[in-house]
Amino acid sequence: MSDPWSNIAASGQVGIDNLRRASAEHPLEFWWGRDHSGRCLLALDYAVAKSRPQFPELAGLEIVTFSRDAKVGRLVLTLVDDTDRDIFLALCNDMIHATSSLGRGDSQNGVLIVIARLARWRELFRNRRDRLSFERVIGLAGELFFLRDCLLSRLDAATAVSMWRGPYGDEQDFVVGRSIIEVKTQLSTADAKLQISSENQLDTTSGAVILVHQLLGQALPSTEHALSLNKLAADIRGMISAVSPASADTFDSGLLAAGYVPLAPYDEPFWILARRDVYRVEQAFPRIIPTMLPTGVEKVRYHLRLDACLPFQVDATQTLEALLNE
Repeated sequence: MSDPWSNIAASGQVGIDNLRRASAEHPLEFWWGRDHSGRCLLALDYAVAKSRPQFPELAGLEIVTFSRDAKVGRLVLTLVDDTDRDIFLALCNDMIHATSSLGRGDSQNGVLIVIARLARWRELFRNRRDRLSFERVIGLAGELFFLRDCLLSRLDAATAVSMWRGPYGDEQDFVVGRSIIEVKTQLSTADAKLQISSENQLDTTSGAVILVHQLLGQALPSTEHALSLNKLAADIRGMISAVSPASADTFDSGLLAAGYVPLAPYDEPFWILARRDVYRVEQAFPRIIPTMLPTGVEKVRYHLRLDACLPFQVDATQTLEALLNE
């Protein structure tokens, strides 16, 4: 991830930050900077409103607001522990990206977006030293294999990465236009059934749903094409950064939003993709959707047998090509 603080020196005066505009093209005034102690920070200037914004607290960040004058306030996020710089940079890039489509100078809506993003990242900062569960590692590896093989091989990096929505709390893993792709990944030794996490996951009301089932096999490090989670993430980032550094930052933000940081335990085990099957979710597809549930029943979790999905299996290449060309 490119480091915007690498060429910014510590401020020479206590209470004064050394700032550099993040982007002259961005509609809001974000600033990269360092304080007198050399700590990394991100600042945002915003129009003062009648109601003072309440910014959430995040462990590991010092969050300060003050008035520059009667009309302009400044939010300053300062990183306390530099070992968390990768996570902080991903948070900063996420906020900058999330506000990039606002109107010029629309800092009131910008502040609301920043508050929402800070709240979303609070849990990651709180648990930034925790490891992902084995199940979550398998799920993340499966999403990355699909991103690499099926999207980055067919689309430009920016478009492919923007379709990856799973880490951000969206109901489905990938969104392609009005269509949804749900990726379910298991070890090749697992039972032939899938866990569906809600009644909305296979609901086609808002668009077509494609279910992708993948099997991973554990392998020796010397096995051809075998990858650990760390190696898989690093390889994909290398692919993306070679053509679009900005998209690589977006990819890193997705990894961190998924709870992933490149810890040593993710150097093993190694996996190979053993199988990938694709199913189209249609009217008769075995599933539970919101319209089936009585009033007051929600958040349904259930298991789906793969043999019941076989009548809906489709050609993976043809289906993905048609979907991406719509």
